[in-house]
Amino acid sequence: MAKIWGGVVSAVVLLAVLGLFVVGRGDSSEVSTSEQAVVSQAGLAEDRSTASTLSGYLFDDSGDEETASGDSEPNGSRVNDQPKEVTPFAASCDGAPTKQISPPAGDLAAIVEGDAPGTCYQLAAGEYRFSDVFAKDGMSFIGDSFETTTVNGSGKSLGFYGNASNVTIVNIDFRDFDVPLHSNPQGQGAIMGATGIWDWAENAHGMSWRIDSVSISGGPGSGIVLGDNFTVTNSEFFDNDITGVAGFNFNGGLLANNKIYNNSSGGAPGASVNDAGVKVVFVNAEDPQQTFTVQGNEVWGNDRIGIWCDLECVNIDVIENTVHAHSRAGIFFEISRGGRIIGNLLYDNHDGSDFLSEWNSGAITVADTADVLVDGNTIDGTRGGAGLVIQQTSRPKAGETWLLDQVAQGRVTNLEAKNITFSNNTLIDVPSVGASHGESASNKTNYDTFSFTGNDYSQSPGIELWFNRTLYSESDWQSQLGFS
Repeated sequence: MAKIWGGVVSAVVLLAVLGLFVVGRGDSSEVSTSEQAVVSQAGLAEDRSTASTLSGYLFDDSGDEETASGDSEPNGSRVNDQPKEVTPFAASCDGAPTKQISPPAGDLAAIVEGDAPGTCYQLAAGEYRFSDVFAKDGMSFIGDSFETTTVNGSGKSLGFYGNASNVTIVNIDFRDFDVPLHSNPQGQGAIMGATGIWDWAENAHGMSWRIDSVSISGGPGSGIVLGDNFTVTNSEFFDNDITGVAGFNFNGGLLANNKIYNNSSGGAPGASVNDAGVKVVFVNAEDPQQTFTVQGNEVWGNDRIGIWCDLECVNIDVIENTVHAHSRAGIFFEISRGGRIIGNLLYDNHDGSDFLSEWNSGAITVADTADVLVDGNTIDGTRGGAGLVIQQTSRPKAGETWLLDQVAQGRVTNLEAKNITFSNNTLIDVPSVGASHGESASNKTNYDTFSFTGNDYSQSPGIELWFNRTLYSESDWQSQLGFS
């Protein structure tokens, strides 16, 4: 733990320079005034390998069984018409120096500290009690299976963390790492790809970790906190107090074929403005040429929002996910630029919309964000809220000094909704779609850069179509605005 807390004094100084770490207001009625700290660590690794491409983890259609929309899985969910499977990751030590580890291995952190980079650890079945393992470059931690290899984190904070490169963690069940490290612990997870909570220092993040077939539950913040170019597949993140998957100030990566559910139920500090299945902020902001992809996941039953990308997310792809059972948006892009929301299935999201409200939202919402394509999605009913929404607010609001600070520092570069296309989406039993802004945001609208084209409203009789605070009939929507 000394590695984590050693930088607290410097963190206070850094916090004064950066301003408060920001989290978006989201689509609640509250304005975030989050007060995350920045905890840094001395002695960061000097060498970092180049970011791995994701070409080794391609989607494989072979052997897929088509499941029609409306069919059910054991959890009662519907699945996408053309599900994608991630090629299974065959973990092995493959000639690396290998150590056999038996439970409870409470001294694993000390063992790892004394070993060379590249060591491979094979964890036998059983219940473990290790914590605070600061991984080194190229290390692998391979359990027997996540059904049989369990880490009991009760009374502890972290399982694995650090800024190493090419770390592999496979076949492990992490439970109840329940001691928060900060008053807002969203930046904390049983697996944390950083050197400390909300650590913004250069080289503070891990790079190219491979996480497969893990289960993480019962955390006070998030299940996992992503670093640069993490590949996270075939895993489950559930019953964590704020988010299942989180990340801040990272570049690139793949989150695929995971189940992310029942998070944000603990009422933890920070949950009211961060609660989601997935919430990431400042993604690819430092390297806009990279892409972060969220594909083929099932995300359900999280308290408010399913997949949430907030604050300077750049080049984000949200593709072919199944997202359901949220009180607010299923997929939410906010204060960002550049993204694709394609081929997702959404249902049973969002409990109410108001196109005359500044804070209006729907099942898929693009808010104060530029350059987004929303194409080929199916929204099969909502809880009464809209299906597709473009939102323009008048942010930053009075009192949002943290957001003004981020703009002044050049960390947030866009607050306007513009260049947004909703195309070829199918809406079933959806009450409304459209673009909205409050009266105070009228001077920021870019309605001439919005496009609705090729969308199918035929299965939503009586659907309301809103644009620029005006309700249109479907014929006027087409004839006067050229939308479809």
